[in-house]
Amino acid sequence: MKLWVLCGILTSLCWGSYVVLNKLAVSPKHYGLSNPVSGLLMGVGALLTLGAYFFATGGETGALTARKVVIGILPGCIWALGIVAVLFALSKGAHISKLALIYNTNTFVTVALAAIFLGEALDTAQLVRVLAGAVLVTAGLIVANWP
Repeated sequence: MKLWVLCGILTSLCWGSYVVLNKLAVSPKHYGLSNPVSGLLMGVGALLTLGAYFFATGGETGALTARKVVIGILPGCIWALGIVAVLFALSKGAHISKLALIYNTNTFVTVALAAIFLGEALDTAQLVRVLAGAVLVTAGLIVANWP
């Protein structure tokens, strides 16, 4: 198995489980942390993990410029905004099984933005598969949220 596939599987396991911990953290039935406290603690955990990764791999920054710093920080800000939205939804009683179906449509956002900004256009066969996946995800959203 290729390393990038293993990395994808690890990512799936991590991202599939952290939201369960988020719900435990903010749910009044469990720990009842406020959204800002839970988000801040999650950020501390991310900083500790990424700090360990940085130092374990040599801690080299290279030549940093303002533009490089901004492009490095911006994804973290966008990610954190998504986390704030998830924490808010969970604190209001959202079911993870339904919420995850909605926010995991991010795959289609990623594919579209990669094509637009990175030139990673899909060939016809890939595009058909992505569109078929979009139809299936949309059908899943409808079925999962059916009254």
